[in-house]
Amino acid sequence: MKNLKFVVCLSFISATAFGSVFSTLTPEEQASIQNGDLVTVNTPNQDTETTWPKCAAYKRIEATPEEAAAVYADFEIQKDYIRHLKVSHIAQKLSPASFIVDYEIKVPFFFKPFVKVTTYSVKDDLSFDSAANTYVMDWVLSKAGFLKNIVGRATFEPLGTGTMIAYVNEMSPAGTGMNAGMVVKEIKKGSKEVVEDIASKILSERKNHQEILQKQILNLREVFSK
Repeated sequence: MKNLKFVVCLSFISATAFGSVFSTLTPEEQASIQNGDLVTVNTPNQDTETTWPKCAAYKRIEATPEEAAAVYADFEIQKDYIRHLKVSHIAQKLSPASFIVDYEIKVPFFFKPFVKVTTYSVKDDLSFDSAANTYVMDWVLSKAGFLKNIVGRATFEPLGTGTMIAYVNEMSPAGTGMNAGMVVKEIKKGSKEVVEDIASKILSERKNHQEILQKQILNLREVFSK
């Protein structure tokens, strides 16, 4: 229980500082999201050596934040529904809410001259703001492959009768050769496709695989019960 209070306290501070993601969006973006559209926003990368943008994608779905976060936090199955992943595997459990996750990506044919190593690892930290009923997954690069840096956040916050998925990812490549226009185009598509895949998986489990979903929810609750 002590750990739970500590995690919730940390997440409350983080969420308070970060604020509601939905409230930071423009009225036009908010209206599109409420209408069920997937909204993407690309902004300049903090790394001035790359043309890869900081990519964000937002979508509202008819599911609870707990259901959405429970599915996404099941790292081992991400490779089964996120289209660009070949491997997603928990390499190390640092604490109930912190993990090192190994990934391997599927490389489009035009990436292959630039990408020799397709693996990388990130440190994922899960938090929960009970006051706002919002789950947050933060990640940073743990072991480089073809990447020099990666930092991101997935937020699952209540919106009306459903949940808004907010996925923000900022990556920079290890080599400048990957700043080619066709590569940047694929990077911009990446966050959009990830949110499409996450949303589709959550809704599929909610409709067709309640037994799996309920196990994932129990696993998520266990994280915050220790």
